[in-house]
Amino acid sequence: MRRFHHGTNTIIDAIDLALCRSRTDFGKGFYMGNNLGEARKWAISQSMATETPIVMRYVLSSGVFNIDDSNLNRLWFSSPTVQWLDFVRDNRRLVAPNTPNSEPRHNYDIVYGPIADDKVVDVVDEYIGETLVMGDFDYD
Repeated sequence: MRRFHHGTNTIIDAIDLALCRSRTDFGKGFYMGNNLGEARKWAISQSMATETPIVMRYVLSSGVFNIDDSNLNRLWFSSPTVQWLDFVRDNRRLVAPNTPNSEPRHNYDIVYGPIADDKVVDVVDEYIGETLVMGDFDYD
């Protein structure tokens, strides 16, 4: 069993993908993470002064994460890589409705990996706008 958290501003009785936002890091979907602190931060950021931040906890069977025991189509990113950056860029891009790149933009049931937080969101935006290329990075 693995525990995951979802930060929000409302109690979620049932996950409804139709209510999920488009153009997010991993595409339209329900986002959970194993870091309670990150879920708390997200809940606070989603709440206005009149709303209460809520962190929902979900317990998933370990079979969901076992390649041999699940029929789910999964994509795993262990760290931010060029492939991760391309995936995030492709999911965040604005496209016309009913085009080949409209939602959903991939066929994965589960995408696991880092989310572009405040530290990297500007880099992702520059990469999307093609004002930044991988050769621009300095690794001193």
